[in-house]
Amino acid sequence: MATKTIFNILDKVYLVLNVDAVNDLLDGRIYRFKKPVNDVKKNVVLSPLPIRDRINVDLQDGILFINVYAQNLENGTPDEATLNSITEAIIPLIEAAWSGSLEYFNFKIIEQSLFDDTDGSGRNTNQLSYVSLRCEYFIEST
Repeated sequence: MATKTIFNILDKVYLVLNVDAVNDLLDGRIYRFKKPVNDVKKNVVLSPLPIRDRINVDLQDGILFINVYAQNLENGTPDEATLNSITEAIIPLIEAAWSGSLEYFNFKIIEQSLFDDTDGSGRNTNQLSYVSLRCEYFIEST
């Protein structure tokens, strides 16, 4: 059995999301793990939690967060229109991948929410907000 790594998972998700329908809405880019410090551009960040191996089955599963960032409006509130348009571009791509269009890899959204971005100390700077799509994935480990 060839165990997949978090890098293998991110490669697959990146291929699904790195398309014009998403990239044309960003003034930043799609990042793996985290975005640069003090970056206030419209970005997407892919952030996996640990991969679980299934006993006696050639299958691994886990959770991946797809976080969509946008700068807040001048009054400090989230730019809901921008966050929504980027999120709406991502969701059908995830749904298509879940329908079996990718070989031995499937994922789906299980939760979504809107958050204030913090400066790393837990303090809200009112600069960014993000939509977090919590996705569950399954990948064959052979």
